[in-house]
Amino acid sequence: MLQNVVLFEAIDSTGTTNLWETDGTASGTFELGGLPAANKPSITGEPVYGFLPDPQLSLDLTVFNNQVLFIGRYETLTSYGLWTTDGTAADTVPLTPITGANSAGIFTQATTPDFPDFTVYDDEVLFNGVDTAGDLGLWTTDGTAAGTQEVGGVPGAAGYTGIAGAASTGVNPTDMTVFNGAVLFNGDDTAGHLGLWTTNGTAAGTEEVTGISGAATTGLDPTDMTVYNFELLFNGVDASGDAGLWVTDGTAGGTKELTGIIGADPSGLDPTDMTVYDGEVLFTGKDASGLSGLWAWNGTTATELLAEAPGATSAKDPLGLDPSDLTVFNGEVLFSGLDQYGRPELWKTDGTAAGTQELPVAGAAPDKGLEPSNMEVYDGQVLFSGANLSGNSGLWTTDGTVAGTFQLTPTATAPDSVGLVPSDLTAVGAETAASGILWRNTNGGVELWSPNGSGSFTYDYLGLVNSSWTIAGTGDFDGSGEDGIVWRNPSTGGVELWNSNGSGGFTYDSLSPVNTSWQIAGTADFNGSGEDSIVWRNSSTGGVELWNPNGSGGFTYDSLSPVNTSWEIAGTADFNGSGEDSIVWRNPSTGGVELWNPNGSGGFTYESLAAVNSSWQIAGTGDLTGNGEDSILWRNASTGGVELWSPNGSGGFTYESLAAVNTSWTIQGTGDFTGGSADSILWRNTSGNLELWSPNGSGGFNYESLGSAPSSWQISKQG
Repeated sequence: MLQNVVLFEAIDSTGTTNLWETDGTASGTFELGGLPAANKPSITGEPVYGFLPDPQLSLDLTVFNNQVLFIGRYETLTSYGLWTTDGTAADTVPLTPITGANSAGIFTQATTPDFPDFTVYDDEVLFNGVDTAGDLGLWTTDGTAAGTQEVGGVPGAAGYTGIAGAASTGVNPTDMTVFNGAVLFNGDDTAGHLGLWTTNGTAAGTEEVTGISGAATTGLDPTDMTVYNFELLFNGVDASGDAGLWVTDGTAGGTKELTGIIGADPSGLDPTDMTVYDGEVLFTGKDASGLSGLWAWNGTTATELLAEAPGATSAKDPLGLDPSDLTVFNGEVLFSGLDQYGRPELWKTDGTAAGTQELPVAGAAPDKGLEPSNMEVYDGQVLFSGANLSGNSGLWTTDGTVAGTFQLTPTATAPDSVGLVPSDLTAVGAETAASGILWRNTNGGVELWSPNGSGSFTYDYLGLVNSSWTIAGTGDFDGSGEDGIVWRNPSTGGVELWNSNGSGGFTYDSLSPVNTSWQIAGTADFNGSGEDSIVWRNSSTGGVELWNPNGSGGFTYDSLSPVNTSWEIAGTADFNGSGEDSIVWRNPSTGGVELWNPNGSGGFTYESLAAVNSSWQIAGTGDLTGNGEDSILWRNASTGGVELWSPNGSGGFTYESLAAVNTSWTIQGTGDFTGGSADSILWRNTSGNLELWSPNGSGGFNYESLGSAPSSWQISKQG
């Protein structure tokens, strides 16, 4: 099991570029295996002087299937292979031999920072590798040597098909990005042009998206692909040879340049470092004055927020602000930007011009600046590489304030005289649990928005599921700490579980079908075991049944007392912080409200609450105060009223009216979308716009726009 740490590449006092680990403290920062002896690397198979000769190159550390894949030299100084690690020196090993790989190593051409571009896709990892013919091809791996192969087969071997339309020297995939059930990438075609390609991980399913209107005749050359609002933004070259902002849905007809951007350089906006934040996309773009400034795209309009540092001097850099390493953290975006003297320093922005400012950090190199790079969010801080007063590159941490930004100097091993030079910082292992948003498309598509711990989301397309199946709930059914998805086929009665496999994917388990008169009414942990049960309700008889996990991947069945069909299960929640959930019942005709509270012996006690006018509906439950106790969220669909019932610590509730909200907005659910201590309220309006209400710690809420989503996509669950 991977530990909750950050792995990175750094130089030790012997000049070896080795794997390092940090827990975000100086004392918890060390080299895997310890300081190597003279001419004897600390990791078996690693050559003298380490995995990479140049810290500007990347190990491309990539978490997959409870391991971390990376590129590194092995045995010699020129042979680059595929490695895996669990964060220990003993279990850091090369994956070899790989059938079809070049005799000098599958990564013999490790010359660019973005090579080999490991990309997790479903239950495999796609990457750019070198085959026996010396061609740069599309490869796939399951994390083992035997399960690593080139898509299309081994050149010259029987059954070799290759990829139709690819250049004779290989398709050379770069900028691979998972989108809409496939992987889009920049690839070489037979004409030697760099175009937009799509793949499902097979040779037959890999093809160039041709016939794109307005693209350069020499190739669209798409880079910096970024998923935003169910589309893909990227930097592409148009027919005039200018690099502009483009958007695609993965088809030729749905790929176009976003033209007419006011203030953009006539020779192209050239957007880079695109980063989704607060319902917009921030990026670096070139303006009409030739300055590379900070821009924002809101789905309709692109606006330059800041072109260059205020008070720019004659020593300023001609590039302008030139922001890079944009990193969402704690409701803001940190980045590296050039100050008025042309030095790269630490900056932050809230997405507005007025809220974009430099953080004048003490201890930074006075001549060349802090030079922040390789930012990685981890455990309530951002770790990065920065230059100190001596000009050496070290490991730094920041909480987004000047006072909270300082260098971490490891004590276990002495860094090289030029500094630690940390790069490719990668958080691995379990992070603070946070809720995701599970989407379903009318065509059967399933997409998961997972909080990235920095106030934004990462987008993961889970594939197509026949639309006869519906998402009935989410829950931790195996005690793994990760939620799975329970599916139901209302026509056949089929039941299926998708349980998280620990690597961002799922395992699939078909359960016994259930008569269609029974519906899944909720999921909850009724005994504090850490495993969720499935609550069933029979709409005809009023029957109630629990499916409780048996600890072996199956369920035991427990029939509860039937309840008159005029009563409905409105939710489940832990109202006293005991770790055991209660069932909330509602009678929509009489307005009655009742709780079933676990009695600690597998049964329930029954508690009647005050009746509520039937114009009010229960819209969700959640810990909206951060005290470990769930509240009941009410909504009046006629007036737009919003009210909270919060436990008072004595078995009752206090009542609080919140601001009324236009009835075009509906509550989609609640969840911990920040990994903090309190749940937020997720809203959506009839136009598809999304908004979060997050508790501000003072009894009120902060409001954050998340952008919008097409009407064909609906939110199924949060959890």
